[in-house]
Amino acid sequence: MNVVKLFIAAVFLMLAACQSTGSRDTIAKLRGQHIEIKEEKISGGFDKAMQAYQQFLEEAPDSALKPEAIRRLADLKIARNTAPLRMDRNLP
Repeated sequence: MNVVKLFIAAVFLMLAACQSTGSRDTIAKLRGQHIEIKEEKISGGFDKAMQAYQQFLEEAPDSALKPEAIRRLADLKIARNTAPLRMDRNLP
C-alpha cells in the first residue's frame, strides 16, 4: 500500500514540475513571427575556411578532431570545385 501511495505522489510531483508558469516566453510564441533570411556573398569563403582547417591540422596534428578536420577540408575542396557547375545548372 505504501508503494502505491509513493508512486501516486511521485506522479503528482512530476506533473507539478512540468507545469509552465505562463509568464515566460515559449517557442510557441515564435510561430507567428516573420524571420527574414538574407543570403550574403562571402568573398574567399572557401579559401578562408580551407586555410583555417589546414592551419588547425598543422598546429594540432595529434588532435582527436583531426579526422573531422580532414573530412571538412575535403568537403570544402569538393564544394569549391563543383560550385560553378551547380550555378550553371541552377541546382540546389
